[in-house]
This record gives sequence, structure tokens and C-alpha cells, in this order.
Amino acid sequence: MNSTCKLFLGLMAWSLLNIVAEARDGQCDGLPVERQSPIDIKTSTTKCSEMGSIYVPETTCNDVRLVNHAGHTAQLELDECDYTIESGPFVGQYSILQAHFHW
Repeated sequence: MNSTCKLFLGLMAWSLLNIVAEARDGQCDGLPVERQSPIDIKTSTTKCSEMGSIYVPETTCNDVRLVNHAGHTAQLELDECDYTIESGPFVGQYSILQAHFHW
């Protein structure tokens, strides 16, 4: 992929690289169609790792705000609440300030 294509798209639009490449007659040629990410994950050599259960303690906070819903992602702001997460792959307890989902 040439540098013109990278500058044109920017980091926020990497998921559109294939669409733009086809629409612009090969300006971004060489990009594999099957990749959904700029990271080349080789699924044939990946290994699963059991992380264990993640524990989110119960809370009574009702101040959860849906900040952004773009049709394929949603972002929740939790910074006014006292949500925490622990166990599983985590060592210690962490505050949850935001949750971001993709589908």
C-alpha cells in the first residue's frame, strides 16, 4: 500500500481500506481482502488461553450514559459510578470508566 493511500484514509478508517481500494482502481492495491484488521493474525498458529471468570461486584449506581451508538458500535460512560472489575486475567481491582462494544 502506498503512502498516499495511508494518508488519505487515516487510522480511523482502516476498516474501509478494501472498499476504497476497489473504488479507486487499485490505488491501495496489495491489501488482502480477507483481513479485517491491520494486524495479520495467523489463526492457524494461535493458541487459546483460559483467562478464568471475571468478577464485576454489584453496584447500585444508575448513572450509566450511552454516549455513542453508531449502528455497529456503542460506548457507555460509567465514570460517575463506582464499577470495578477483578479476577480472571487481572491482578488487583480496576475501575471501569467506559465500556465499548462492537457487533
